[in-house]
Amino acid sequence: MPITVTWADRTPNIILFTFTAPWDVDEFKEKRAEAGELLRSVNFPVHVIADFSANDGFLPTNSLTEFRHTSNLLPWNTGAIYVISSRPTLAVRVYQSLLKLGITQLSTRVYFADSVPDAMARIHNQVRSVS
Repeated sequence: MPITVTWADRTPNIILFTFTAPWDVDEFKEKRAEAGELLRSVNFPVHVIADFSANDGFLPTNSLTEFRHTSNLLPWNTGAIYVISSRPTLAVRVYQSLLKLGITQLSTRVYFADSVPDAMARIHNQVRSVS
């Protein structure tokens, strides 16, 4: 499947989205709903890793619109959102475009990482520093 959604580790506090081109916004909506169910199944903060490293810079038509809509649907317990991309400059441009569209609630939550292990380590360090 071009998009998968799963718990990233045994403790359900990190959701991993993995994007592999090609995918479309309908599949994204379906997987967004699955992630929402996972988030609502627990009553503590859950971090999200969006791994676009196997996506080759592919973004389908209307994906920015759906990313914007997603930001309005984030459950209360959504923590940090880490984005991994094989094309970091594209990821930053998409993020900047979303901010220009007025999605300021993401500005303090979105981070960029080099890999899934890097994102997980940063999340675990963040959780430890808060505890």
